[in-house]
Amino acid sequence: MHQKAYWGRYSNQPELIKQAYLDLFSSPPALVALDTETISLSNKTLIGIGLATPLMDCFFFDVNDPGLPWHLIRPGPTRKVWHNGTFDLATDVLGPYGPDIDNIDDTALMTRLLGVETELSLAAPTVGASTWSTRELLNEYKATTMAQLPYETVALKCIADVWAVMKLYLQHAGRLNRESYEVERRTESLVLHMSYRGIGLDQQLVQRIDSELGQQAELFKGTCVTQGFNPFSPQQVAYTLTQEGAFLPWKRGATQPSTSEEDLLEVGTTKALITVAARKYNKLYKVVHGWVGKPRLHSHFHLAAITGRITSEDPQLHNVPTGKRPGDIIPRAGPVRRVLRADSGWFTKFDLSQIELRVLAHLSQDKEMLRVLSLPKDQGGDIHIATQRALGLSDKLMAKNFNFGTIYGGDPEILSKFTGIKDMARLASYQKLLAAYYPQMWAYTQDMRQQGLHDLEVETMYGRKISLIDPVLKSAKHAMNCAVNYPIQGAAAEIFKRILLEAARFVPIESFILQVHDEQLFDGVQTLPQGLDRIAGFWTPLETSVIERWQ
Repeated sequence: MHQKAYWGRYSNQPELIKQAYLDLFSSPPALVALDTETISLSNKTLIGIGLATPLMDCFFFDVNDPGLPWHLIRPGPTRKVWHNGTFDLATDVLGPYGPDIDNIDDTALMTRLLGVETELSLAAPTVGASTWSTRELLNEYKATTMAQLPYETVALKCIADVWAVMKLYLQHAGRLNRESYEVERRTESLVLHMSYRGIGLDQQLVQRIDSELGQQAELFKGTCVTQGFNPFSPQQVAYTLTQEGAFLPWKRGATQPSTSEEDLLEVGTTKALITVAARKYNKLYKVVHGWVGKPRLHSHFHLAAITGRITSEDPQLHNVPTGKRPGDIIPRAGPVRRVLRADSGWFTKFDLSQIELRVLAHLSQDKEMLRVLSLPKDQGGDIHIATQRALGLSDKLMAKNFNFGTIYGGDPEILSKFTGIKDMARLASYQKLLAAYYPQMWAYTQDMRQQGLHDLEVETMYGRKISLIDPVLKSAKHAMNCAVNYPIQGAAAEIFKRILLEAARFVPIESFILQVHDEQLFDGVQTLPQGLDRIAGFWTPLETSVIERWQ
């Protein structure tokens, strides 16, 4: 099917529409808004592409249309505006067609920075446009994919989308904090380059680990089945454990007891622990099994997290177990992370040391936190060890869990699950000691909890406003916790992005491989520029190493 659709200033004027189309080639616009339509979110086969000019000439082209103006999509002087461009420009959507991933803008980034509704169907009315969400259209036609809709409906939706994107850009581009927006925009390009590049896999190791995980997953599942229940059925697990007299908690609004990992570990019976093992091995096996036979992984990175953190999906590489945390599955062949292979034979890695705690120390100006964090780690510059000593805790991991659990609003019951301490009075006394040891930090977090609940909005270190309306709908306590968490994690993400972009001035973009939380992986032995640890205006040291395998 090779068709064009048009809507704009020349509707019902065929000759003028034709001229507007020809102008795309003879006088290419300096700016276009673009959008793709795919069969579905999971089947990303491209159906067509929508395009709008600043004059509001809007076209829809079937992807196989020989007259599709690819010169406005591929690298070139025309600026391309997307809405959530990491989807449209993904390796499995426009990737095969060689799109421009550098000379781009993104109205989803703009709306997030401005605190405007970001979902396009909700953002459009704020600028006098309207469109439909994919969900609404599919429900209306009782369809499951866009391929099942009439062609004209798909074309009209895509045209309405690019009309809205262009209007959003024209209205909001001049309202932005340009420095903050440029950081987001350039980071989007950077993560697209990482996704396109991909990461090599050691297939021999993948297959060894895959075989072992598959056997272990079947073993634990079979053990559960022989005892009369399916470990992947919450109803059967809850029934089996309840019949044995185990207590499982009920979550708010739930229709059955919780069988989450933390609650099963709390129960601690043999069947509960086997259920946890069966689920964990099965989950990790499914991840690794999907890598068998693939020469490279191309993760999809996004900037859509509410705090601005970079996220990963399909495949999700941020949760690959390190093998160092309690409960991590460590195959006999080695931790799963080791299957990633550097093309050069070496990785360079940096990790921001205790970045969230450094942000908190800066925001609260807590004297003791600032003193500890001014020291190198080998000279006592570790907040978790300082807390461990101040409270008399048994180890650093317990202190770490206690620190973060308390800072982000955990009560003694929550802290008990993460520290293993069952004495609630003891945990409450530890929290009082922590408040006395870091008094400015404690006062800051308590003030933020109350202020966030009052304002229903918080602001990061670089001025990004984050709404608390959704958290407060869950509960006031959740909103107060987010009022502390969002500014800290948001600022940490902002600092990390600025460090990445500064590093990209010296390290070849093709060497950027993978970002995971506060860690960046490069291919090859790379020399990072001086001063990255002072980009935030205070010391955020980078722990750098050269390694053969990801750890």
